Amino acid sequence: EPRLVDYFQRMASDFYLYVGSDLLVRALSERYLEAPNRLCRNTLLISAQGGAELILTQPVLDEVLGNLRASDFEFRNQIELIEHRITTGMAREVPKILVRAYLYNRSEPRGPTNWQAFVSQFVSYDSLHRPEAEQQLRNYLTSTFSMKYRSNDDLAALTKPEEVETLTKRLLGVKKTEQLARNDALMCCAVYGHRRRQAESSALTEFGYKTWWLTNESAILKHTRELQTANLNARYMMRPDFLLNFLAFAPQAAEVRKMFASVFPSSLGIQLSKRMDEETFHKIMAEVKEAESYEDGRRLAIMADCADKLKTDFTRRYRIEMARHGQI
Repeated sequence: EPRLVDYFQRMASDFYLYVGSDLLVRALSERYLEAPNRLCRNTLLISAQGGAELILTQPVLDEVLGNLRASDFEFRNQIELIEHRITTGMAREVPKILVRAYLYNRSEPRGPTNWQAFVSQFVSYDSLHRPEAEQQLRNYLTSTFSMKYRSNDDLAALTKPEEVETLTKRLLGVKKTEQLARNDALMCCAVYGHRRRQAESSALTEFGYKTWWLTNESAILKHTRELQTANLNARYMMRPDFLLNFLAFAPQAAEVRKMFASVFPSSLGIQLSKRMDEETFHKIMAEVKEAESYEDGRRLAIMADCADKLKTDFTRRYRIEMARHGQI
């Protein structure tokens, strides 16, 4: 269809994309996967090769580093002492994606030898909880994914302080902390601010804009409608799947597709599967640790007692509890 080809030819191939922390954390988790299975990594690499300008912002860097540090606490507090007991099925329920990635890949021939080795792929483990970790992670992300860095001051120069403050207050009920709410508010406002600075136009369709926030974030959308309305009702988020579609169909991306033919993702399944809630998982891990301290005879006695309780549980309370936690 000539009009469709013309549409993609007119669309800017040099997108300016603020990459979300959700995509970057997922990309880190794919470190040990075979190249064709690195969906997030491949998408970022192909996008940069195809002309997109990928931006790493300070709020996103802080969130990715925070995820790494929280994952380290999760591993040390919940997994480390009983790592030898963690099966693949148990690993699937671990709340932190980076800890899951380590547990999935630790037995692979080229996998990480231990948790410290896994973390050290991104930052020095000894520096993880020190200030220098921020610069190390920044260097890793910008060099690995051909990204450019923008500080909080750079973003603030694009935004109106009162606009960011108002949106931050709206997002407080959605985000766990005020800082996370402020980070998202700053990202939203920075997209519109950069569009204004670059005098971008959307005369043909909303996809005529170059500047977007590339993320699968969705919880904040209903809280940003007023901001969107104030900016000609133009959206500010680009879904990774749209970016893939663009790269798959845009005529000017033909050479890129050929270059990455063996690893071009057909879809970007970024949503993680449902698993038991964090509180339940931690409770089970605590019980496993307690069981580790018993002798074999004591463990057998406890197992027999539990089995007998199940046999006589005519109310099937175990089934109700499992259903409540989404396991059946």
